[in-house]
Amino acid sequence: MGDTKGVTSVSSFSQKQYLWMKGKRSSRHVSNGMKYIHTIVTAPLLSIFSALPAYAQGSLKDAGKNLGIVSTKAGTSESDIGSVVGIVINAALTLVGLIFLALMVYAGYLWMTARGESEPVDKAKKIIAGSLIGLVIVLSAYAITVFVTTGFTR
Repeated sequence: MGDTKGVTSVSSFSQKQYLWMKGKRSSRHVSNGMKYIHTIVTAPLLSIFSALPAYAQGSLKDAGKNLGIVSTKAGTSESDIGSVVGIVINAALTLVGLIFLALMVYAGYLWMTARGESEPVDKAKKIIAGSLIGLVIVLSAYAITVFVTTGFTR
């Protein structure tokens, strides 16, 4: 067998070839690590020093005119804060109405499929009562808001 001193015999590799490959593997691992460190260090430096300035056309005086052109092409127009708030309130009330409708349909479905049992009917009644109370609160808040804001505009 030969003098192997604790190393099992490998069919086609000698001990010198094994040690050579072991040394190559570790040096390859170190060089890959160095590549990563090199990339981590140089990438930010290149991005900082190779940034080019942006040359904008026009000045701040032309910005309002340019924004007006863009807004007309986009289909929007200038409006005051009151109309924007009105649009938001209208959207919120539409959402509340949809939630109310969904809750009423769900409660009605529960009631109709109860088949004489009292538990689903009681649950449906609670859902209907809660949705009606919520709708009254939201509509009264809207009425108060309209009353107060019309008082300020006069």
